[in-house]
Amino acid sequence: SINNSDVDPLFMDATTDDFRISAISPAKDVGTSGGSIPTVDIDGNKRGNNTNHTGSGYDIGCYENVCNPGTYYVNDNSLVGDIWVIAVGNDGNTGGSSDPFLTLYETLKVCGCSGNSVKVDAGSYADDDISISASDFSIQGAGKDLVTFDGDSDGSSNERFMTINVDANNFKISDLTIQ
Repeated sequence: SINNSDVDPLFMDATTDDFRISAISPAKDVGTSGGSIPTVDIDGNKRGNNTNHTGSGYDIGCYENVCNPGTYYVNDNSLVGDIWVIAVGNDGNTGGSSDPFLTLYETLKVCGCSGNSVKVDAGSYADDDISISASDFSIQGAGKDLVTFDGDSDGSSNERFMTINVDANNFKISDLTIQ
C-alpha cells in the first residue's frame, strides 16, 4: 500500500514491549494530523506542536516521542582517563554524568533531538550505522587522542559510522577520532 513502510521503526526496546519510538526513529514527525487523529498520544502527550520537545509533526504510532532537553554522557565501561563521568557506562542508565550510557547509539535513541548535546568520555567505541536528523545538536569527545569510534570494528569494511540527514542543521561533532 502507498502509506506502508517496511523500515525499522527503532522502538526504544521492543524485546521488553517498549514500543515508544526513539528520538532517531524514521517514524518521528512524519505522521498524519487533522481529521479524527487524536491530538494527544496514549500517554497524554501533545502531538507535534513543539511542546514537551515532541517535534514539529505528529509521530507515527500511538506514542509521541518526548525528548528531554539537556546534556547526556557516554562512557565505555572504564573510568581510565575520563574527564566528565564518575561511573562506567550502561545502556540501561539515564545518561547523566553519574550514570552515563555505554553506547552513542542508545544515547541518541533517548536524546537525539534538536537542542541537545552529548559528551563522550575517553575510550574506544564500536558504534556504527547511526542516523541522525537533529538540529542545533552536538557530540563532543573528551579529546581526539582520547575518544575513538571504530565504525568497522567487525572488519566487514562495508559499514559507516554515521549518516547526518539533510534536515539536520547546526550539527557539530568535535574532539574525537572516527576511523
